[in-house]
Amino acid sequence: MVQRAALLFGLLSVLLFPVAQAGLSYDARLDWKTVTSRHFAVHYHEGEEALAEMTIAIAERVHAKLSPLFQWTPAGLTDIVLSDQVDFHNGSATAFPANRITLYTSTPDEVEGLEDHAGALETVITHEYVHLLQMDKASGAPWVLRQIFGRFLLFFPGMLQPAWLLEGLATYYETDPTRAIGRGQSSYFAM
Repeated sequence: MVQRAALLFGLLSVLLFPVAQAGLSYDARLDWKTVTSRHFAVHYHEGEEALAEMTIAIAERVHAKLSPLFQWTPAGLTDIVLSDQVDFHNGSATAFPANRITLYTSTPDEVEGLEDHAGALETVITHEYVHLLQMDKASGAPWVLRQIFGRFLLFFPGMLQPAWLLEGLATYYETDPTRAIGRGQSSYFAM
């Protein structure tokens, strides 16, 4: 009986944790707006209109470059949330339960490895979109099961890739030595 209760508690915790986390992620008191394009929906709060327009333009360019390389286009719109509620410049991406990239839009500083080039926003969008393409891409049985049963965690085999592969490939594609952008050419990141 105790084992069954513990198992049920653990299962509910895993299932409900993303819901609880979502409520803590963004300030609901802000006036949130959305701008959409062919592949993206950028969510931003009032006062960030220019950044949202820049973000969606960069995201579409990044999609046009990376989608053919990965031979994958995510179904539906990929959500990009612009958040300035933390004091660092970075991002995160997930393919489950929905394709979402969160961009932390504070100005880059010298301790993040993004400081030595002008393309910090493009770098982070590229990096996170590579993650998203890696995690969302599916073929064979996982793809068929996703079509039948919908977006279920087990149907995203790309999310089980080792961290060195996820981060290594994202860093590789974000880097363009000819334009001096990306952490792959950063002297700080190399240390």
